[in-house]
Amino acid sequence: MFRLAVAWCALILPTVMIDAAADDAVDEFRVKRADVFEFAREPALEIDGDDVTISFAVKAACDVTVAIEDPQGKVVRHLACGVLGANPPAPFAKDSLEQTLVWDGKDDRGRYIDDRRDHVVRVSLGLKPAFERSLLWEPRRRLGSWMGGNSFVNTPAPLIQAAEDGIYVFEGRGIDQLRVFDRDGEYVRTVYPFPADKIDGVVGVARQAYPQDGADLPHKGGFLQSTLLTSGATGQKNDRERAMYGAAATAMAVRDGRVALTLDRLNRLATEGSTGGLPLTGPNVTIEAGLERHSKEVEHVAPTRLALSPDAEWLYLASYQYRIHYDRHIVNDSLAGVARMRFDGDEPPEPFLGSLEVGGATGSKPGELQHATSVDVDDAGRVYVSDFMNDRIQVFSPDGEFLKAIATFKPVIVRVHRRTGEVFAFSWTLHNQGGLGRTEETRKIVVPPRLRTYGPFDDPQPRATYPLPFDEDSGRGYRETFHGNQVWAGMEFNAELDSWSDPPRIWTVAGKPLRGPSAREHIRIYELDEASGTLPANGELRLVRDFADDVEKSIGKFVQPQYWRQRLYVNPATGLLYVAEQHTAAREKAFRELIEVDPNTGRARVVQLPFDAEDLAFGPDGSIYLRERIAVARYEFPSFREIPWDYGEQMRNVTCDSSQTRRTADLLSGLPIYTGTGWHTGGLAVSVTGHLAVSCYVTKGDVPAPVDTRTDEDFLDRGTTDRPNSEEGERKLRGRVFIPRFFPGRTYFGEIHIFDEHGKPVHTDVAPGVTDIYGLGIDRDDSVAVLAAPTRIIDGERYFNEMAGTLVKFRPGKGRMITDKPSVHIPIPITDPNSLGRDPDVRKGSRNYWIEGADWKYGGVGFCGKNANYAGGGCSCWNTRFAMDYFGRSFAPEIDRYRVAVLDSAGNLVLRVGQYGNVDDGMPLASGRREPAGDHRGADAPRSPMRSIGGDEVGLFHAPYVATETDQRLFIADPGNQRIASVRLDYHDERTLPLRDVP
Repeated sequence: MFRLAVAWCALILPTVMIDAAADDAVDEFRVKRADVFEFAREPALEIDGDDVTISFAVKAACDVTVAIEDPQGKVVRHLACGVLGANPPAPFAKDSLEQTLVWDGKDDRGRYIDDRRDHVVRVSLGLKPAFERSLLWEPRRRLGSWMGGNSFVNTPAPLIQAAEDGIYVFEGRGIDQLRVFDRDGEYVRTVYPFPADKIDGVVGVARQAYPQDGADLPHKGGFLQSTLLTSGATGQKNDRERAMYGAAATAMAVRDGRVALTLDRLNRLATEGSTGGLPLTGPNVTIEAGLERHSKEVEHVAPTRLALSPDAEWLYLASYQYRIHYDRHIVNDSLAGVARMRFDGDEPPEPFLGSLEVGGATGSKPGELQHATSVDVDDAGRVYVSDFMNDRIQVFSPDGEFLKAIATFKPVIVRVHRRTGEVFAFSWTLHNQGGLGRTEETRKIVVPPRLRTYGPFDDPQPRATYPLPFDEDSGRGYRETFHGNQVWAGMEFNAELDSWSDPPRIWTVAGKPLRGPSAREHIRIYELDEASGTLPANGELRLVRDFADDVEKSIGKFVQPQYWRQRLYVNPATGLLYVAEQHTAAREKAFRELIEVDPNTGRARVVQLPFDAEDLAFGPDGSIYLRERIAVARYEFPSFREIPWDYGEQMRNVTCDSSQTRRTADLLSGLPIYTGTGWHTGGLAVSVTGHLAVSCYVTKGDVPAPVDTRTDEDFLDRGTTDRPNSEEGERKLRGRVFIPRFFPGRTYFGEIHIFDEHGKPVHTDVAPGVTDIYGLGIDRDDSVAVLAAPTRIIDGERYFNEMAGTLVKFRPGKGRMITDKPSVHIPIPITDPNSLGRDPDVRKGSRNYWIEGADWKYGGVGFCGKNANYAGGGCSCWNTRFAMDYFGRSFAPEIDRYRVAVLDSAGNLVLRVGQYGNVDDGMPLASGRREPAGDHRGADAPRSPMRSIGGDEVGLFHAPYVATETDQRLFIADPGNQRIASVRLDYHDERTLPLRDVP
């Protein structure tokens, strides 16, 4: 054990070189190629009949790719690809820098190429990825919102704070974003995720030394491992609901270069992208309130409005809203007072004004408060509090002494103009039981949405009144009177004053983003038209910009995907990228439309599908395969003319959505498959030869398997598909019933089947015993790679991140997985795990697994939320996908490390793509050269300066989904940066040899 411990210590030291003679477990994570990409002997061709002999030599064991290309540069035969040396993929020779390959004159489908003299042979050395541009990057697209559990885990509207250098907008839903816009709504920069050149200045951020390469990297926390912020729900590890649906903050303040974010705790940021020398994590800011009159529980109530003093030393906290479920009703209420704390201190906030106890509204006398719904501070340090139920704004000295009251009707937000001192009061309905819902009389109070302006502190006379546009397209509709079960309690609306525009501008959010036409509820910018006539006057708001217009123009789709499930697919016939964003709720996990993106221009359009699908794949000819849970349909694309299966069945009302709005289709001949789960179904893939691999789950994992579980010896290692269709409880495959092979230690969870282009099974139950998987790939030889959920065990110790899975490659009939823990899903348990003679390979929860007969395995990839033993058993709807290209290379997200691992078909780690960074990090590649700035984010996107981060210039934050156009591009969905990164796949050196030049 001492030797093993020393090996692990060496791995985590950045200055220690990893010896090539290290044991296999260490070797798994080592990049195998040599970084010398030069020919020792130039490639040469010889032709003998149909055979073309390709020979060359290289100076070091780098990775080599050999392809046959047609006159248009399209690869028609993916001949060979991988790292030379001790373990090269076929057909490369082992332990040799000199290689001789023979091409038989056929394309990938085994057909002779008649006009091959017009083709070329390409020999490329050293895969060289380079960041090209961002796709589907639209900073004005809303992240969405949710309130779950018994309290606010997120405000249903973006947090907006105006400052002298721009408008700061924060929003979160499982991930968090803090962006800066200019006064016209043009994107300026991202403050969070932290810039790559500022991350080392983030004091107190968690870090991790990674065993893969010893890199010391920022470590994302929380159940979803999707944030570096510690202030709120996304950093929550033990509550999956808060983590999946919440945000890091329900309140924000920006002043004098400082940013405060709060929900459970204070997070301290600097506007330049670090923490300004202060620790990121500050004290707890919630108020422990006994809510016995509602739920007989203690509630930790968080503030939803903040303000900083002029010197940014003091932080004021107000609008302590809470939302609970009680007796089948929703109770919305708020505490009455204001708290205060030092921004740079270690002490939690203390009561400053009014009462911070439930039912503690103190009355209507000067200095007393009933529902302090917001707070602001002028340049003199005076504190302004909107006293909602008392119809006034109260002004206090920095010491809390009452100074003045400004009468105004039902103020929700108060803002003091930073340059003139004028007072702005925003008013709308807050549906709080202790406020408007307190009596029959207060429930009848009509509160139209209004902005009212007043003079400065010395003479706060009414100036003008403006209608707020909350009654038009405002989510579920604006209610002018109290409604007891109003879910969002008025928090779906927001407004902010921009004091540095002339005339002043107002930024508003008019409602919660919903599906359909109401999804247009994005941020709008209005300008105050000067009011004329006798004061107070009636003014108007002139629309300057609607962020929804920008989203519609650049993407054509408003609603963000559920659970940030942005699966990526590339049509190999066109090179176009297709993005499937889940639209249904937790169970079906379906999508009914695709976003088509041209990677050359960044332009996007929405493509409707014939039915709600759970997964899809493109064939090498450009046909599209759509999966419903019990069928695979095949269509011409983009006409969606069905291509019937020879071994299929006629089907009606095919869909993967049970909602009333589901989209269905009738199939002339669908391929019958099956599933026993409402989860994602693992994967669907089509090889370069046209063979289809399908993952089929037989159980959700928490109920007994719905099949025969006999344990007699005669049933061992036997499978059949010959039982009649009518037998109930069995699963159909190609019109028959499939019974898997059982063997000691098999987990009975799922099966993988391979079909030819006619729909006839060519291999059944590939990789028997495999658990839930997060992606499936198939190569030209029908070997399959799966990203299995269990976590890799290295030197007897599990990889530190139990949410990471393991990429494994199996040949049909050659491998399997077995486990030591009997359950209802393991018909025949192992009698003696020690008889296996070695440590387990992977572990999921408390169950160990041995992987037998696999070609190779690679750990530390993906995010498999159901691996957790905490947070209610780890039932996470977030997941991941890897991709396999036509050369058999696997591209696997190392999500916690901000990288994508690239492995050849023999399991050699070729390189890693990406590094830590936000959307502003990385210079784009254009016309084969780096550009210091550019319109890299897609069609009609704003231009902004970029920061070089070196290497491949690919900055990633939370990137779970990938897709590849073989030898052209790698696409990486990075919802942590709200974009898809397009990465060019070039080479360090290459030669193209025209066949017409060969005698």
